[in-house]
Amino acid sequence: GNFSSFNWLHDGSSNWFIANDESYQGEFAVRSGEVGNNEFTTLKIEMNLPYSGELSFRAKTSTQSGDILAFFVNDVQYGSDLMGVSDWAEYSFDIDAGEKVFSWVYKKDQFGSAEEDMVMLDWITFPAGAQPHIDYGDLNQDSNVNVLDIILTVANIIGQLILDEDQMLAADMNSDGVVDVFDVMLIVDAAFQQ
Repeated sequence: GNFSSFNWLHDGSSNWFIANDESYQGEFAVRSGEVGNNEFTTLKIEMNLPYSGELSFRAKTSTQSGDILAFFVNDVQYGSDLMGVSDWAEYSFDIDAGEKVFSWVYKKDQFGSAEEDMVMLDWITFPAGAQPHIDYGDLNQDSNVNVLDIILTVANIIGQLILDEDQMLAADMNSDGVVDVFDVMLIVDAAFQQ
C-alpha cells in the first residue's frame, strides 16, 4: 500500500501514486501521476542484480493512441511503446547481471486527452537475488572503499561493532548472507583497486 519497501524514485510533472480501486493482483497497484500535454511522469528504481534473469510486470493502459508507456533499463528502452486502451497484460524481459536503473515512463503527446489518460503497473517481479542499490564495500557511505570500511567490517566480525542493515548489505561482498573474512578479503581487494 505504499512505496516504503524499496527506494522508488519519481521524476517528471507529477509523482506516481498507489491506487487501491483496481489492481492486477492483491489490493494495490501503482498509477501514473496526472500529466498534461507534452508532459511525462517517471517511476524508477535502482537495483543490483547478482545474476542475469527475467524481469516481468503487468501493465494496463487507458490513453489516447499517441500517449505512451515505455520501459527502460539504464536509459535503454526495452520492448515497444504501450499505448491506447488495454486490459492488464504481462511484459517480461531478460536482464543481464549488474547495477541497473529500471524506469517506467508515461508520456502524453500534444493532442489533448482521451480515455482516462493514465497507465497502471502491478506485480513487478525482479530477477532472482535482486537487491536495492548497494555500494558494496562502502560501509561508511563516503563513496570510497578504503581502510575505514575494512576496519568497520573486521570490528563487526570480532564482535566489537554492530552494523546496521545498510552496512550489513554493503559488507556482504559475496552476497552469501554472512559477513565474514571472505568479505574482508573482497573489500581489501576493492580498496586497492580505487
